[in-house]
Amino acid sequence: MKRTKPILISLVILTAIIITGCFDNVESDDRVSGKYPGEDTPADSARLFSPGFINTGMITRDVAVMPEMDEFYFCVSTLGYRYASIMYTKKVDGYWTKPALAPHMEDLLYINFEPCISSDGKKFFFLSSRPDPANNKDGGNQDIWVMERKGDTWDEPYNLGEPVSTNAQEYFPSVTREGTLYFTRQEEDANYIYRSKYINGRYHEPERLPSQINCGQNRFNAFISPDEDYIIVPAAGMEGSTGGSTDYYIVFRDNNDNWSEPLNMGEKINSESNLEFSAYISPDKEALFFMSARLVNPDSIYSLIPDGNIMDLYNMPETGNSNIYWIKSDIIEDLRQKAVFTNKEE
Repeated sequence: MKRTKPILISLVILTAIIITGCFDNVESDDRVSGKYPGEDTPADSARLFSPGFINTGMITRDVAVMPEMDEFYFCVSTLGYRYASIMYTKKVDGYWTKPALAPHMEDLLYINFEPCISSDGKKFFFLSSRPDPANNKDGGNQDIWVMERKGDTWDEPYNLGEPVSTNAQEYFPSVTREGTLYFTRQEEDANYIYRSKYINGRYHEPERLPSQINCGQNRFNAFISPDEDYIIVPAAGMEGSTGGSTDYYIVFRDNNDNWSEPLNMGEKINSESNLEFSAYISPDKEALFFMSARLVNPDSIYSLIPDGNIMDLYNMPETGNSNIYWIKSDIIEDLRQKAVFTNKEE
């Protein structure tokens, strides 16, 4: 997915106008209430998250939330990820502001995607294909970048550098409470999940994780829990998958760094969608967010567009593009009871 710098055309300007906003003088129609943006609590079954506010007609995926639950980050993209960036909404006086481009994400010529906020709220990791001025590198290669918290915003981003960032493509950062970084690296034959430990203020040589995590024919975008006790892995080519090209699997970790066999997360999470490869647990551990591309029930299509105008579907979720869904996180504890460790030391 190496990207070259495109010519600035009117589409870029138009996209910027559509998705750029500000937090000053927001009209009431541009904001919503709720513990989460436009929502209060997840349900026992998966449902579309915040339709019309977070989920629109665009490709929508990837969630990161500040520890205080007052800033909500997510990603939007045009078809084919030609223009893709990180958005956010902030809770101000009990209301969530109109979604806007996150700080330092204004250049739509490069991909900025897959946010991850550390448990203490001090670091913001993300994928970017932007140029790296510190190393005199042009944009195009996908690396992991980081921003540090400065007051109530984020400081200038910098490339995480070696040994994490290489000439390969690295993406989807996920970090534990202790600072260990999990990420995906694209190699010649497939994508693999790696782990880099944070020791004495620096990241150490990444290790490719075992087959329990790097399962199936391909895998990507693994989310590690802050306590490092489980990892959610979207994997393709696994026997018994639900029907799409990827399913969400969960692998549990014990105190001796042993990993359980991967467990399919089941029909509450997985569907026939081909676009299920991004999961996240909220800081309060109550909600599991995940990406999927499910279609609206055909029986209700005419109630959604009573005039029968297909153009009205353009700005609606669940019409083909990926969306963010959510469900109670209790499902994880239910699956933990089924975990089987086959490599456990005696």
